[in-house]
Amino acid sequence: MESRAYSRAELEEIFHTSRLDSIKRSLERAGYGFESAGRGEGYTITITSLPEPTTDFEAFVKREFACGPQTNFEGMETFFSLLLFDSEFRYFPATYQAQFLKEQCNLSVSDQTLRNWKKKLIDLNWIATDDNDCRYYACRRGQKPSPIDPERHKSAWREFYSRTAKGESPEMVRREIYHRNGGMPRKQRGFAENGIEQEKMQEFKRILKKSK
Repeated sequence: MESRAYSRAELEEIFHTSRLDSIKRSLERAGYGFESAGRGEGYTITITSLPEPTTDFEAFVKREFACGPQTNFEGMETFFSLLLFDSEFRYFPATYQAQFLKEQCNLSVSDQTLRNWKKKLIDLNWIATDDNDCRYYACRRGQKPSPIDPERHKSAWREFYSRTAKGESPEMVRREIYHRNGGMPRKQRGFAENGIEQEKMQEFKRILKKSK
């Protein structure tokens, strides 16, 4: 954004929301100074000062991922650092990844946002889900997933489909499997980096390592 006045229509297009309080919070978080005036369709925001120069990470994701000023750059940077460099974090379900960021890093990011961020790497063909790189867990709400062996996961879901095919309640069978295994058995796939896009990925990883 530039040091000028923006109409309400422009602001709604930039921030993808009609909520003025949300737009102002996004500007404040991004470091803009501004003044607002008018009401209704005549509402305007005038940018009076620009943010401090962006970090290498912020400049990179704005360019490569088309991230807007409302992006939680601190949360995104921490998430990608863990996703790419932590040998365990990448396998966790997004719900627990969000819980980990909140508890360990004091960052509030929804699990859906984390899925969307990871999807940016997939959509750019920087990474791809690897069916040959899997870990198996018993997952309980609010707790760190517990590793289980693949056969235990396979047996649990074989039982689920066998019993529900005979007419048993899926909810009841799922509850029994949950309690017997100390959580719901889940198969979590890792990912592989695409060799063709290694130049971009390596640049991204260098920036993340530099900021750690």
